[in-house]
Amino acid sequence: MAGIVLAPDGRDWGVSSSVFYWAINALATRVRNPDLATRLREISEYNLGSLNVGSLPDTEQQDLTNAVRELPAIARAELPESSEREAIIIQISELARIFAHS
Repeated sequence: MAGIVLAPDGRDWGVSSSVFYWAINALATRVRNPDLATRLREISEYNLGSLNVGSLPDTEQQDLTNAVRELPAIARAELPESSEREAIIIQISELARIFAHS
């Protein structure tokens, strides 16, 4: 299985479900908007596998964008040492690059 984040500008980030749900769960604990946090938790809880950022209200898009930009540093700090760790951090960094100039 895989997960996908659709950016408002049409770009997308498709990764394995484990990386997708790590990102979604990390974002759910870091966004400021409680409705957005609830939406992210529901994506994870119900294994929905996708997040269409363009469908969110503007304030939630900005909140999510701010949180996504911090994910590479969070991944580096929180992911356990493993043979896949650096590859996962690279994938998380790709998501952050999509939102770097939003």
